[in-house]
Amino acid sequence: MHGLVTVSTPPEVLTPNVGIYDTTPEITWLPVFGGDTSEVEIVNAMTGMVVFTQDGIVGESLTVPVGSVLTPDVYQTRVRSFGTDGTASDWSTLHVFQIGTSPTLLGPSEGLGMAPFGRTDSRRPTLTWQQSLAGETSRVWLTNVSLGETLFVQSGLQSSSYTPPVDLAVGLYRYWVQAETGLGEVSAWSMPYDFQVVTAPTVASISPRFDANVTVNWTHPDVGSSDVTVTWQLWLNKVNAVPAEIVLVEDGLTETSYELPSLPDGRYKVWTRGFVTGANSAAGTTVTSWSEGEIFETGGRPSVILTGDMHDDTPLITWTPVLGAVSYQVYLAPSATTGSPFIDESGVTTTSYQVTSPLAPGDYQVWVRAKAFDGRMSPWSLNSQSQFSIASVTAPVLTPIATGSDTTPLFSWTATTGAIRYEIFVSSVSSTNVPVINVNTIPGTSFTSATELTAGDYRYWVRAISSTGAVGEWSEPERFTIVSLEGDPGLPTGDVLLVATEGDSGWNDENLTRSMPAEILADTGQASRLDAAYAEVEVSGMLLSETSSLEHYTTDELIEAAGEDVEASDEVMTEWDDAIWEEESAVLPAANDAPQAVSKGWLAGLTMLTPAVLWRRRRTERDN
Repeated sequence: MHGLVTVSTPPEVLTPNVGIYDTTPEITWLPVFGGDTSEVEIVNAMTGMVVFTQDGIVGESLTVPVGSVLTPDVYQTRVRSFGTDGTASDWSTLHVFQIGTSPTLLGPSEGLGMAPFGRTDSRRPTLTWQQSLAGETSRVWLTNVSLGETLFVQSGLQSSSYTPPVDLAVGLYRYWVQAETGLGEVSAWSMPYDFQVVTAPTVASISPRFDANVTVNWTHPDVGSSDVTVTWQLWLNKVNAVPAEIVLVEDGLTETSYELPSLPDGRYKVWTRGFVTGANSAAGTTVTSWSEGEIFETGGRPSVILTGDMHDDTPLITWTPVLGAVSYQVYLAPSATTGSPFIDESGVTTTSYQVTSPLAPGDYQVWVRAKAFDGRMSPWSLNSQSQFSIASVTAPVLTPIATGSDTTPLFSWTATTGAIRYEIFVSSVSSTNVPVINVNTIPGTSFTSATELTAGDYRYWVRAISSTGAVGEWSEPERFTIVSLEGDPGLPTGDVLLVATEGDSGWNDENLTRSMPAEILADTGQASRLDAAYAEVEVSGMLLSETSSLEHYTTDELIEAAGEDVEASDEVMTEWDDAIWEEESAVLPAANDAPQAVSKGWLAGLTMLTPAVLWRRRRTERDN
C-alpha cells in the first residue's frame, strides 16, 4: 500500500566524497521504497557534537545552506526516511567525510632571519606548503613580480614543495598553490606568498701589498641583464683600529669595480651590495645581501694559512703573497717558548715553507713577514693566524677475543684519529717477543690473518700509523686462547701395540709393566707417539735397521718375510696376547713430555711384534 516504509532497508548515503574542500557540501542518498521525506544529520567526528540537522527533505539530496557553513574538519552524516503515515526507516550507516582547506604556504625552506622567510640568498629556493588532506597532489603558480611575468605553472606535484628548474634573478616573487584529491576534488587557490631573492655579490680577493693603491672588484650573476637596473654600495672599514673605523661609504656605483683612495698602512675590510629594480617599477627595488667582507693589508703584512690541529709532524706552512715583496722570513717556535725558535728562515722566495725535521706533539706558533725590494720589512703576520698543534697518534683500544677453536680469529679495535693504517703484532704468551703474525699495512680497524694459529695462549697488540709515517704507541695487549676441537692433538686414533720404553728385546714382566701403546704405522699411516728402544732383531733372515721404515712394507710382505718364524713369534707372544688386545683400545695417558729421541733398533723391535699381531688377526678373521 502506498506510503508504507520498509523499515529494514534504510537509505544509503552516496556523497560527499571522503575528501572535499566545499564547506557547504551536497549530501545525496538512495531513496527508500515508500519513503516520502527524509532527515539528514551531520556530526563532528572529533567532538561528537551534532552540527547540522534537517528533516522534511523531499527528494534524495540536500546542500548544506550558507548559514550552516562547515569548518574544515572530519564529519559523519546519516539519513533516514519517513512514509506518509510518519513511519520512519532505520538510520543509514554513518558516512564519513573530511573537509580540507587550500594549502597553507610556508615560504622558502631556507632564508635570512627567522622562518617564515621573506628573503633568501638561494637562486633556486625550495618553496614549501602544508597540505590538509591525505593523498593530495598540488599545482603551483610562480611569478616574478619585479618583471611582471609568470614564470612557472606546475601541476601534479606529489610532494608539498617545489624547486624552480632555473636560477632566479634578484627580485620580488609571488607564488600560489592549489590542491586536488584523487577523486578530482579541487581546492581554492591558497593565499599568495611574497618573497625576495637577494643573492649577494662576491668581492674578489685582495692581496696584501706594500703600496697603498687598492682596487676593489666584485661580481654578481645579474650584472648585464637588460631586464633590471642595478646600482651598488661599497663600505670600507679600517679594522686594526679600536674601535673599527669607517673609512668610506660609496653609493650609486654603476660599475663592479672601484679604486680606493690612497690608504695608510693598516688592515682593512670592504663589503658591497646591490639595489635592483625590474621592468615592473611598481614592485619597488630589491636590495641584495651584503657580500662577504674581504680583508686586505697595506704595508705588506702577509696572512698565514693554517689548518689548526694536525697530525702531520712536518707541516707545510703557507701564506698569502704580498705585492711588491722579494722574499719572506719564517719564524716557528713552541708556544711555551716563543723566544726559542725551531725555525728562523729568511730569504724564502715562495709563499710556502716545508718543515723538514719532525716536530714533537705539542702547540706551536708561526709568523711570516715580507721584505720589499727597497729593504722595507712588513709587520709580522697576525697572532690569531699563528697557532697550530701537532697531535700525537693515540693508541687503539682492542676488542676482546672469546676463547674458541677458530684458528683464524677476527682481530678488531677502535679507530684512531690521524691514522691511515695500523700494525698488528700477535705472539704466543710464552714467547711475546717472537711474532706469529706481524702486519703493518692494515687500512681499517679489523683484520683476519691467513696464518692459522695452533691451539694455545696468545697476546696481540695494535698501533696506528699516520699519513706521514708517524707511529703511535702500542695498545694495551689483549690475551686470547685457541682450543683444539679434537682434544690432545697427539692422541693416536688407529690400532696400537705395546712397545717397551727402555731395555733390550727380551720380554719379561718388568719390561711389560714399562710398556706404552704405540701406533701400528702400517695400519694407520700416522707417526708413532712414543718410540721403542730395542736392538736390531733378525726376522727370518730380513734385518730391519734403525733407519728402516715399516711403511715401505705391506702387511703380507712382513708376514712373508717372517716365514716360519711367525708361528715361533706368535708363541712368544701367546702369554701376552690378552694384554696386547686390551692395550690396543686403551686411552693414552696425558703426555706432558716432548717426544723422545729415536732409540737404536726400535723399528726392528716393532717389526718383531708386528707379524705376530697381524698373523693372529688374520687367523681370527679366518676362524670367524
